[in-house]
This record gives sequence, structure tokens and C-alpha cells, in this order.
Amino acid sequence: MKTYSCWLDTLENTLSASKTELPEQTDLTIIGAGITGLTTAIFTAKAGVNVTIIEKNQVGYGASTRNGGQTLAGLKLSPGALLKQYGKDQAVAFYRETLKAIDGLEQFLKEHNIECDFNRAGGLWAACTPGHYQGFAAAQTLLKDVYQHETHLSRR
Repeated sequence: MKTYSCWLDTLENTLSASKTELPEQTDLTIIGAGITGLTTAIFTAKAGVNVTIIEKNQVGYGASTRNGGQTLAGLKLSPGALLKQYGKDQAVAFYRETLKAIDGLEQFLKEHNIECDFNRAGGLWAACTPGHYQGFAAAQTLLKDVYQHETHLSRR
């Protein structure tokens, strides 16, 4: 069994971290050269910040190469739990940020001409029990009525 991301088999060996000395001075040090670290470095460098990235392994070694490339709306908390914990205004604001993040990713990919087969096809949540399905139905109602986010629910 492979213990690394299969996409690494198709790449030239250009992603290995160099073992250079750290600069004497930097404005920002980012630990981790995954999608979050690299994106942060790009945005801050564009703003004139002198950035240093430190990565123990190779670029994209961690979760960035193991998540299947999924971009989904929402947070770890369910729409109902988010509403209960933070109230309507804050919950909606949090949820909207997840949608804006997907828009931002799409724009970033276009702007940098990154070929990665990005496709806004939504996500699939599968119910294993009738109770799970009822939970999805309740979440769908909240998403529509409170978060103004349309989803589709079907039984197959």
C-alpha cells in the first residue's frame, strides 16, 4: 500500500524542499508548504511582505495532497449547531465566508492559470439511516430559510 499521494507519481522531482540556510531577516515565517501556507505566502508577498516558508517534508506533503481536492461549503459544525452556538447573524456570516472562500479559490486558480480540473459540482452527503436522512432534511431547510443556500435532497 502506498503511504503517499498517488499524484506525486506523475510529477517531476521539482517539489522537494531545498535545504538552504534561513535568511537572516524575514517579515513573515510560514510553517508548512501546503495549500494554506503557499497561498498565504503568495498573498502576503504580493503585498510586499518578505516571506520565508519552512517545510519539514516536501511541498504539499500533508493534508493538501491527501484530501481528494474537495472544496465544500459549510463548517465542521452543522448548520443547526452553528446557529445555536453563534446566533443567526454570526452563523450566516460564518457560512457566507465558506462560500466566498470557494469563489476566492476559483478566482485564484484562474488568475494563476493553475490547471487542476477545478469543477463546481457540489458535494455529496450520503445518509446511512433514516435518522441521518431526517437530519439532512432539517439541515436543508435551515440552509434554505436561514442561510439562503439552496441544496438538493433525494432518496434513491
